[in-house]
Amino acid sequence: MPAGTGPPVNFGWNVMEATHCFPPDRATCNRQGLLLPLAEYKTGPEGCSVTGGYVYRGQRFPGLVGRYVFGDYCRGVIWTLQREGSQWARTEATASQSVNISSFGEDEAGELYVTGHNTGVVYRVEAR
Repeated sequence: MPAGTGPPVNFGWNVMEATHCFPPDRATCNRQGLLLPLAEYKTGPEGCSVTGGYVYRGQRFPGLVGRYVFGDYCRGVIWTLQREGSQWARTEATASQSVNISSFGEDEAGELYVTGHNTGVVYRVEAR
């Protein structure tokens, strides 16, 4: 369904944080009518905050086509997410401890870019 044509979606804030009740000390919560995430990761060693991205539709990296590319603000790591059967698999694509990923962008050719909040630089996403 095209964006803006269906009913509003409730992603759970401020009842849920990913698939967990919020606040964290809450034992149970009402999940009825909430759209929960396809994937999640623990804060701490993996990162602190998801920065949403795009599905790669460019031509430079055929192995990335159709994968959702996203990152973590604190670690500067970029992951891809793709469907494998009935599950979603996350693959670490690259890591950069020096960039606080604040946003992703896409050009007219489907190539992706990422902004560094702490660096003020726009970087082109490259596949390894």
